[in-house]
Amino acid sequence: MSYSDKVIDHYNNPRNVGSMDKKNADVGTGLVGEWVKGKTIDQALEIKNTEIVKELALPPVKIHCSVLAEDAIRAAIGDWKKKQESAKPAAVQAAQ
Repeated sequence: MSYSDKVIDHYNNPRNVGSMDKKNADVGTGLVGEWVKGKTIDQALEIKNTEIVKELALPPVKIHCSVLAEDAIRAAIGDWKKKQESAKPAAVQAAQ
């Protein structure tokens, strides 16, 4: 099994490594790669595991990793949306 040069480069040269304050309402957490960076929420939600497979040229036995990545993107956005709702002032929430 051979990984693409892109996958090997990301493994050898990790980007955006570190942690963020998970209690911050502007932070949605999930374990994902850097492909969502610069995308809107709606654009990130459109990412499918098949696009990840193609972009990273994953070998067939590693396709499950792309499914995990898609799930992680959705989990991070769900967490962010939940925090956005709870961060709204009570008057705004009551009006909705």
